[in-house]
Amino acid sequence: AYALSGLEAPLFALFLIIFVNLIHSEKWFKAGVVVALATMTRPEGIVLSAPLFLALMVKNDIGFKQKMTFLFNAMVGALLLVLPWTVWRINYYGYLIPNAMAAKRGMDTVFQLQQGVAYFTEHWIKVNAPLFWGIIILFLINIKTWRIGIGLFSIIFIYSVVYILIG
Repeated sequence: AYALSGLEAPLFALFLIIFVNLIHSEKWFKAGVVVALATMTRPEGIVLSAPLFLALMVKNDIGFKQKMTFLFNAMVGALLLVLPWTVWRINYYGYLIPNAMAAKRGMDTVFQLQQGVAYFTEHWIKVNAPLFWGIIILFLINIKTWRIGIGLFSIIFIYSVVYILIG
């Protein structure tokens, strides 16, 4: 399976797990740092900012001003690592786009989508389907885990769309 490929995938998966745990623990600054680390590991790590924002916006026990403070803390955590890294990357490579994405520029869009769908279906069967059912079982066992389940489900859904689009 792709998840055990020995490249950056296991590290990226670790960052996803840590990220969900930090969101559940409401450690926003650290969650921002993990978004940065995930982005530095794989370019699509930036997609983690969407579940972070969603987790903050659905919190009912705090006001808008507090939500913005938490969001600011998460952004500072992420930017502390991403900004110097991006400056270095531009200085070293000469452009902003990561090599993995630059290699796909100019590719036929239909072909890229076909490759994305093929990769997604194989990946879903081997990795995401068991994880998805694990989330459902967790939710059914303990209703208090709904926030973790929603967080993991949203990450799986968002990354599924991203992988289809980038091929």
